[in-house]
Amino acid sequence: MIKFEFIPNASIGSFVFGMRREEVWKIMKTEFGSERDPIASDGDSDSFLYPNLDFEYFNNKLISVAVVDDINKRYCEVYLRKEKIWPRTERKIMSMFGRDSFTDICSTYYHTELSMVFSWDDNPKSLLLAQKGYCTEYVESFQFYELLHVLKKGCDRQEVRKILQKPYHVSADGRTDCYHYGFLSPKDVTVLFDDDDRLLNVNLKFYDGTDIDIGLKH
Repeated sequence: MIKFEFIPNASIGSFVFGMRREEVWKIMKTEFGSERDPIASDGDSDSFLYPNLDFEYFNNKLISVAVVDDINKRYCEVYLRKEKIWPRTERKIMSMFGRDSFTDICSTYYHTELSMVFSWDDNPKSLLLAQKGYCTEYVESFQFYELLHVLKKGCDRQEVRKILQKPYHVSADGRTDCYHYGFLSPKDVTVLFDDDDRLLNVNLKFYDGTDIDIGLKH
């Protein structure tokens, strides 16, 4: 059984948020004898088989570590202030921290103060631990995205601004309001109005350059 101590917003075991990717790989080899490369790897993440850990990076620096259960029941245990927090049942975690301290998004539970994400419905189950601001950004981004779907085509500009309740800047031609949010996963929202300041279109652009139009209600 591998045991990790979690220091909220700072580290899990020897993995310190903000360390470089090559440092993570070095720890995996020196502390756990892992001679293998990750079983899965892309530009922003690595997944190791044993211990079952998923690492996420931003600008090549560690921002989150997910402890993932595996089919062979080789669990990693995670402790917070000497209290075991993983593996634990949903009922136990809610009794320890209080359900009101979590934000429930599609049955995944985000604790913004401690930067913890519990997921019991996924297969496999997992606990994600992250740097300061990670969970807050995700929750706020989700809530803002939900607000975009409240907007109706033809809505007055001032009403749109009141609904979205975020800082914006107006484009040079005056036809669009532009919203930027997120620092780990930056996004830009462009809200287009007609000559009478009635809503025409909402476009969401992601940091990788892809974009989608938000379907507006009529």
